Amino acid sequence: MFNTELKKLVASTGDKRLFLTVPTSLFAALKESGDIKNPYYRDEAEERLSVLKSEFEISASFNLSSDAARLKYAFLYIPRLDTEAEVFFNGKAVLNTVGDIALSVDVSGLAVSGTNTVLIKIPAADRVRDVTLFEEPRFFTFKNAYISDVSAKPVFGENGVSVDVSVSMIGKTDDIKAVATLISPAGKIYYGGVTNGKTVINVPDPLFWSPTGYGIQNVYKLRVNIYYDNEVVDSKDTTVGFRALALDDRRGMSFTVNDMKLFAMGAEYVAEGCFSEFDMFARASSLISAASVANMNFIRFIGKGRYPSDEFLRLCDTHGIALECVVDESVLASMETGALKRGLSFHFARMSEHPCVFSVAYAPSLLDPERTAVLKEVMEEVLPSAVLREIGDEDELIRTVVSLPDLKTLSSVCEQDDLNMFSRVMRYHTVSTDAVVEMLSVASRSYRYADGFEELSYMSGISSAHENEAASDVKRVTRTRYGSSIIASLNDSEPSVSYALIDHNGRLKVPYYKAKQFFSPVRISAERDGKYGIAFVLSNESKHAFSGVVELSLKNASNKQIFKSTLEITADKFSSARTHTVDLTEYAVGHEREYYVEYILCSEMGKLFSGAYLFVTPACFEFVKPDILCEISGSGREFVLICTSSVLAKDVVFGFEKMDAVFEQNCIDITDESVRRIPFVTAENVSAERLMSELSVMSVYNIGRK
Repeated sequence: MFNTELKKLVASTGDKRLFLTVPTSLFAALKESGDIKNPYYRDEAEERLSVLKSEFEISASFNLSSDAARLKYAFLYIPRLDTEAEVFFNGKAVLNTVGDIALSVDVSGLAVSGTNTVLIKIPAADRVRDVTLFEEPRFFTFKNAYISDVSAKPVFGENGVSVDVSVSMIGKTDDIKAVATLISPAGKIYYGGVTNGKTVINVPDPLFWSPTGYGIQNVYKLRVNIYYDNEVVDSKDTTVGFRALALDDRRGMSFTVNDMKLFAMGAEYVAEGCFSEFDMFARASSLISAASVANMNFIRFIGKGRYPSDEFLRLCDTHGIALECVVDESVLASMETGALKRGLSFHFARMSEHPCVFSVAYAPSLLDPERTAVLKEVMEEVLPSAVLREIGDEDELIRTVVSLPDLKTLSSVCEQDDLNMFSRVMRYHTVSTDAVVEMLSVASRSYRYADGFEELSYMSGISSAHENEAASDVKRVTRTRYGSSIIASLNDSEPSVSYALIDHNGRLKVPYYKAKQFFSPVRISAERDGKYGIAFVLSNESKHAFSGVVELSLKNASNKQIFKSTLEITADKFSSARTHTVDLTEYAVGHEREYYVEYILCSEMGKLFSGAYLFVTPACFEFVKPDILCEISGSGREFVLICTSSVLAKDVVFGFEKMDAVFEQNCIDITDESVRRIPFVTAENVSAERLMSELSVMSVYNIGRK
């Protein structure tokens, strides 16, 4: 057998030649070459990106020995391009269209000894479009048979769990024997002989995959070998996982996984806006890792005609993040029925191998009966281990207010003169002008008038963070009604003002750090009960019962303690309920603007959670100017920020003028003189002295006080 990946590709249009290294896209290659710039100023985008409307040719060549050229079978593998194309091999047309699926094209008899060429012609379009290559085109030639595809489909029946394995082979398959081997995470091996491309492997003692917090992320390895004259002539590997899944309420987000009621905590992932499919692929690792660190166990993938890449799915498997893929009704409605079925079958087959895929969702009001029937048919045939779910417009999604990204990101989007909420370019890159007006309105109800763009960015971040926090706390305490707390959104669809937790340049926003706190498995929150009563809500989204204490203190803005109490508190596993209410009328009357409540949740593991509750809005509270003192220790990329304040410092956010950093925690309340130690990692090697010179510290006190 001879098998070669065509790694050295050349893309050309007119007099432009680009050398491609897969994975890549035309957009990414043109950006790297300097031929186009990021299309931030959209009225100039058509001119800047007109090259992506032109006809493109992607070519590659390889050398073939005389022995390999004489082999009976030869095939050309063309990965999915998501566009129309015409493929030529050694000057002969072998394929005249390529859609959103991968294809193996028979080129037997066309290969020659010496140099062989592959040419992919992509016709001109009337709109800007990208072409992404996640994997290399490939040429292979062989004597007997070759495995073109292996799919594994878990099936749950009355007698346990099995894996339906489908093997597609090309070439002379009459005398070929095939064996599928399934290896459990514990090393146990199961076998299945393949007949007519099919086999079923029974697994009487399955190890289940569970979302993070609900169990272990067990994934099985599957290998298929084909034999000719007792010699292995080809093999192919894939994965599969098992989890018992049911949907309690098709209109809500109430999954039961492995006999446990899942409370889905996570965010939307929006695959649209300024990012090409390749950019999304490149960002997948950092985004999924960030979601995992923020205690998320669920992502709703809004594809807008795209589907999760294999890497995205693998990362969700690894991090224990369940996935719902929302199909785009407009794309489905525009496709011919046969093409729709082929496309769905291709992507759902990929998804069937990943236990993280819980559901496919669609809006029934927007999809005609014929395409709904196709969707259901393909799901039942290819992806039966997941559920098909109908959704409404919002489907209990938490969509509160938008926020600005990091100023470093805005500076890469806008010229300095355009750093204005309603400038032309900011309007173009904002979810909507109405969303901005709502953001400003919400912020104005709680905070003083921002003096400058830096304060406005900070204020928008904490406004969005606290709105998300309040909405999520409601979802957690009413978990049996809603079944989920899904934030809009994990990533940016627009680089300016959006709902995102992580901005256009991958920087963590203030709402992200708050999400990390309110998605914590064990969480306590405070709410008003009457005029001066404070009620506590304890939420325990872990597999074990919780027992601890709440240390409550009533303090003034200078952190002088007025009243203190300790409350014993417990919660069953996977539960959330209102517990103690403390009446502070005796102490707080007449001091609403200067007193606040500090509460600390502790267990045998130490301090788990803390917060500061104000009786009035921050704009009305009589803050004392905080004396926040900071030191930084460490070297290379790993550091610790050490900070203290003798008076209340609310919603303290740290950052650096030029350097990017990821903090273990940010947006914190400093409520006493004890030292706070916050580890962080920088984007590049730097000295502690330089970091100190660039350190910025913002708190609510700073708003409107320049």
